[in-house]
Amino acid sequence: MPKEREYESLYASLLPLVQKPGRYLGNEYGVVRKDPSSVALRVALAFPDVYEIAQSHPGLQILYDLLNRRPDVYAERVYAPWVDMEALLRQRQLPLVSLETFTPLSAFDILGFTLQYELTYTNLLNMLDLGGIPLFAKDRDLSFPLILAGGPCAFNPEPLAPFLDAVLLGDGEEAVHEICDVVRELRPRQNKQALLDALRRIPGVYVPAFFEPKYSPTGQILSIEPRYADYTQVTKRIVRDLDDVPPRETFLVPIVQVVHDRPSIEVMRGCVKGCRFCQAGYIYRPLRERNPRRVVSEALTAAFATGQEEISLLSLSTGDYSCINPVLKELVNRLEPTRVAVSLPSTRVDALAPAILEQIRRVRKTGFTLAPEAGSQRLRDIIQKEYSEAELLEAAALVFKLGWRHLKLYFMLGLPGETLDDLRCIAELCAKVRQLAPRGVEVVASVSNFVPKSHTPFQWMRQLSLEETLARQEFLRGELQKVRVSFRYHDARLSVLEGIFSRGDRQLARTLHRAFELGCRFDGWTDQCRFDLWEQALRDTGVDVAHELRRRFLDEVLPWDHLSAGVTKQFLQRELARAFEGRLTPDCSVARCTYCGACDFERIRNVDYHVTGSKAAEHRGTLIRHWAAEVVGVNPEGDEWEPRGWKKVHRPDSLEQRHAAALPSGHNLPEPPSYFPGSNHSSKKVEVLGTAEEWIEANGEGTLRPRVGGNGPQPKCRIRLRYTKVGRARFVGSVELTNIFYRAIRRAALPVAFTQGHHPLPKVSFGPALPFGIESEHELADLFLAEAQDPETLCQRFNAELPLGITVVEAWEVPLQARSLGKSIVGARYAVDLSKVIEQRGLSWTLDRIRSFCFAGKCLPSGDGEQTHPPDADCNSGLFLEFHSPALLTFEIRAGARGTSKPYNLLQELFDLTKEQTLALVIRKVQTVLGEHPLTPAPVAEHVPAPLTP
Repeated sequence: MPKEREYESLYASLLPLVQKPGRYLGNEYGVVRKDPSSVALRVALAFPDVYEIAQSHPGLQILYDLLNRRPDVYAERVYAPWVDMEALLRQRQLPLVSLETFTPLSAFDILGFTLQYELTYTNLLNMLDLGGIPLFAKDRDLSFPLILAGGPCAFNPEPLAPFLDAVLLGDGEEAVHEICDVVRELRPRQNKQALLDALRRIPGVYVPAFFEPKYSPTGQILSIEPRYADYTQVTKRIVRDLDDVPPRETFLVPIVQVVHDRPSIEVMRGCVKGCRFCQAGYIYRPLRERNPRRVVSEALTAAFATGQEEISLLSLSTGDYSCINPVLKELVNRLEPTRVAVSLPSTRVDALAPAILEQIRRVRKTGFTLAPEAGSQRLRDIIQKEYSEAELLEAAALVFKLGWRHLKLYFMLGLPGETLDDLRCIAELCAKVRQLAPRGVEVVASVSNFVPKSHTPFQWMRQLSLEETLARQEFLRGELQKVRVSFRYHDARLSVLEGIFSRGDRQLARTLHRAFELGCRFDGWTDQCRFDLWEQALRDTGVDVAHELRRRFLDEVLPWDHLSAGVTKQFLQRELARAFEGRLTPDCSVARCTYCGACDFERIRNVDYHVTGSKAAEHRGTLIRHWAAEVVGVNPEGDEWEPRGWKKVHRPDSLEQRHAAALPSGHNLPEPPSYFPGSNHSSKKVEVLGTAEEWIEANGEGTLRPRVGGNGPQPKCRIRLRYTKVGRARFVGSVELTNIFYRAIRRAALPVAFTQGHHPLPKVSFGPALPFGIESEHELADLFLAEAQDPETLCQRFNAELPLGITVVEAWEVPLQARSLGKSIVGARYAVDLSKVIEQRGLSWTLDRIRSFCFAGKCLPSGDGEQTHPPDADCNSGLFLEFHSPALLTFEIRAGARGTSKPYNLLQELFDLTKEQTLALVIRKVQTVLGEHPLTPAPVAEHVPAPLTP
């Protein structure tokens, strides 16, 4: 088997042949490097989708940070290769490898998958297969990695059960360490049964092999039989207090643009609003808010550690975070001078307050999303959406007033109890919103399809068939066309597949395996989903789609009945009954306990930072002791109750009062620390001192700092950089390179000047874009600074923030009014190793091709003799060739009025190569030629490059 370094070289030969090779580089800023031989346990964190989606997932980044803090563990990443890369791997019989060290998956101790979406399941099987790992757990001993899974789909992993060794339900921050400890201790003994037995004793860990479903002749589950009497149900793992989790130290900054290209800071976990279709709202209970002081500290640390243009405050509904107003104001005040924006994910309509929107708009106004979910009030009551149409229209008007130019309204189609009148109400509501919009503002209706999920009140409900969904989509399209609102919708075929697996049992593993064999991959991508192959797989394995989408009976054994998300089945059935009575269930974070079962009132309960700043780890309300006593069964007046220190908190009733109360007046904001351009940047870690009470008091209504002007300071200094771009970095495109520079400038806290206009950017000037896939020893860029800087010091600071393969080798000051690089650069000198060409065609043939090419009037030959100009040259760009024994060709290309020759095109024509053969050549740019330099080859000794690297 090749060694890891050899795999890196083999993969490098594939990268010129695939789309977006940046997906496979693994050289991001912040990546963790360890010596694999120095650790006891190697973990591959796997995500069964492409890099752009996987690298956006905050949970995976948290685990990457936590595990790599351990000196005995090395956690690496592996994501699903796109279809073009898979084809090359299979063609060349190469295994799927990790990003950090190019280690084959089969060499790891643990391979842990994040299950975010049911339509990534075939990708999971594909990754195992490409990694050289048997698909079925029964076929794997401990010479292969332990295959684990977690994430929201882990709450019904039954369709994947035969392929998985163990599944973690719930929060992973604590459990992942316990899993690593067990595997480290027991894996060397090569007794898989003993290892699985030890894993089942970790709270939250589900071992599918220790449960066996029993079926009726018609395929219905009769019972789920546990193997052990003390292991009959698995209850999810809960991190009691998120502030117990250490703040992140590692921040990976992606090279290529990802779906959510910003660091996300979790402000709270869990949601108790109780939307009856929302699985996350039930499986992540109870509500656990984070200390606002910690939120601000970690958000600022992330902003300065990544240099990215935006940070996001993450939760299921960030607008409901009790300290959102002071947190937003503090962050915007501190980040506005660096043009770093603060964003919120889609939030509930009734959680929006003017103060929240006002803070967000101060830096940047991107598109805004409101989620009415349903068009009629009747249907909103069924699904537990508390707000009215008037509140929605008020929120939309406020969004328009504050300057947003794009508003997306998010709805669901096919909800339980939906009628055609409800669909008409969607169009009517959109029309009312559009009437509020100023001229030129876009309003879009984005409509997804309802898919029943496990552990929700609607888990028993029927899902629409494909034909019904298509008919309702067409009806809604016509209604929206009448009111001139754009319509975006989800592919109904994908929703059907999602619905089959979201409530499926183990019998679907055969279908999944068959679909994989037929070639299904990336089933959640409309342009990749082969629904015809899925239909074949369903037929081949005898699956009745209508049966899988059917309504379930309340007393039916469900595939996930042995897995507990904490919320009781009785509560879910009660919620289902309330839904069709049109009755809302109160929010237990502001009213009384609803007896859902998520809290035990001893260790697990809601955690809230309310408006006074003190921590209320409680269910709030005037009868809190009575409710807790009824649920837990203890004497509320006894001594056992008192040490818990629970405290009554009377909360304002209305949302408006709550937002107002969250902003005490009379306090000015503290001055932000000097982490901005022009400061002495000593550390990226930001500490926000004081208690939560002191912090919120100090960050009340106060006086906002003046907004930084859009134009900013004018350039006072211009520094020219010469940098190299070699190794993996040769596959970094010009757009990605620009982002790398912008972010490195922010991380280094350089006093850069900004461009003018509505969206100011760091003022940086680059030379002509380097052709993709070519290395360079001599690239140029100009930085325009608002303050004079010592070039050598700047060079050192900048290099510390650049990813592997990009290095500034020298810097010097040039006059502000000097000619731009674009006008100064007249050509470039390249070198290419022709060993492969000579090996295939011979040295004599290669030299003859060079001579004939030169004297055919296609270039200016060069060498030790006199230079001549062909009379019939068809290339307006000057071109000099020079061959160096044994196999090195250097050539110089000059820009001309009719364009510039492209190195790869030149070599393809010169040596009559195929595209693949041409891209396999490693070209290195050895000099950027400025106008003051003559366009003639320098003596050989001056421009023979260092050995070329793949």
